[in-house]
Amino acid sequence: MRILGNSYLWLTIYVFMALIFFERGLNKGNCEKEKLITEQKDLIKRKAVALKSRRELEEIIASQNDPEWIEQTLMNVLGLVPQGYKKVIFVDH
Repeated sequence: MRILGNSYLWLTIYVFMALIFFERGLNKGNCEKEKLITEQKDLIKRKAVALKSRRELEEIIASQNDPEWIEQTLMNVLGLVPQGYKKVIFVDH
């Protein structure tokens, strides 16, 4: 009878240890899941920014043949002014 009682003790210890390791595995899996969810959200945000940038670049490329766009770019980037217009410069003192 003593041998049988000892077996139940070892079986109980084994089951208890298995449950501890199983729980640790679940916790580790949950941590990995949270990490992946955070990474997914970051990637979604980066994708949205990249798509917005792509749309803006496509609009710029599509409008490069438009004379009004060329004139606006020359005024904004190079500071050129069409004939008949006055250039006004504001200076902070």
